[in-house]
Amino acid sequence: MSQYGKGTDHKQRKVIRDFYPTPDFVTEALMEREKFEGTIWEPAAGEGHMARVLEKYNPVIATDLREGEGIYGRGGVNFLLSNRSPVENIITNPPFNLAKDFAVHSKRRATKKIAFFLRLGWLEGRSRYKLFKDPRFPLKKVYVFSDRVTLSAEKLDTKGGGMIAFAWYV
Repeated sequence: MSQYGKGTDHKQRKVIRDFYPTPDFVTEALMEREKFEGTIWEPAAGEGHMARVLEKYNPVIATDLREGEGIYGRGGVNFLLSNRSPVENIITNPPFNLAKDFAVHSKRRATKKIAFFLRLGWLEGRSRYKLFKDPRFPLKKVYVFSDRVTLSAEKLDTKGGGMIAFAWYV
């Protein structure tokens, strides 16, 4: 059983290693284009790269599954099992292999808006089609980065020029 409550031991090890800090300009790009009213929950806050940028705009609740030194906000919070009171907005760069689970649970925990930073390829797939057509939280906008964003495991990389196209899904 993984720390997120599902999956195999292999999947658990992958989830624990699935840490890719988000460069500030990525979060700034979203906040320059979208307005969020109320509190924002960043449920995969890691070391707080995204949360610190969001705090310039709105009150933020930062949590992460991992605990220990370097974790920003409250550690040891399993977002997928959380039943905390709903919050107006959820903005995150979720673990990629759990992005759909994060999206489904976000629809239960947010009252206004949800924004996810994910690979552009996440737009594809039959299994996500219904998720995007949900009448309560339909996919309204996709902001595609014209320059490739570099996400580097275990460290922040602000140079750009990566191999994968990324986008904000609102």
